[in-house]
Amino acid sequence: MLLGDKDKVTKSTSPLVSYNSTHATDIVEPGGGPGGGDRLFEAKVVSPCTLAERQGAVTRGQKPSKRGYLFGFGNTEESYRIMIYGTAARGLPTDGPFDEDTGLGFVPQRSGHYSDALARGKKVIALVAEVFGGLSPHPARFLRQLARVAAKHATRDSTKYTRCARSFRQYHGQRISHAIVMTDALNIYDGILKLKKMVLQRRAA
Repeated sequence: MLLGDKDKVTKSTSPLVSYNSTHATDIVEPGGGPGGGDRLFEAKVVSPCTLAERQGAVTRGQKPSKRGYLFGFGNTEESYRIMIYGTAARGLPTDGPFDEDTGLGFVPQRSGHYSDALARGKKVIALVAEVFGGLSPHPARFLRQLARVAAKHATRDSTKYTRCARSFRQYHGQRISHAIVMTDALNIYDGILKLKKMVLQRRAA
């Protein structure tokens, strides 16, 4: 496994440019994809607590409306999937702007951050999660895939499972969600401390 932009390297100097030249990759697993191909991961942990957006005629279809009040991940996943994978053109310009309610209208083609990797047949997995610990279908499906691989090599699995998490998927899913929630809580706490410091400095001035 190779870490990408987590290493704070620029795209021009990173050796991972050879895997995807259109975006700094989060994680690369050389030879880990189907048939021994490379597998790339883009990790996003985002908040669903955002207001619904009014979309203009130019961006509708390219930038989905945020509808977390209607369904899970409605504020996060679709926008990030388009950003990562891009989207093909749909309909005709004469159809008018795309309408999410009817499913009709024109969607212009848009290249995603991983257009280079996808064009070269590399496997790209969007690891989109929310700050409350929920995993979107992509990482959940990938976790199930890893569980099947682990089951084939059970004799080499050194994980110490607990009574409330007896399987690979359950155990690691819980810990990923726990890490997400705790990291966000720490970020909030750090933000509060910074705001308190700013207030005290202003009062002292």
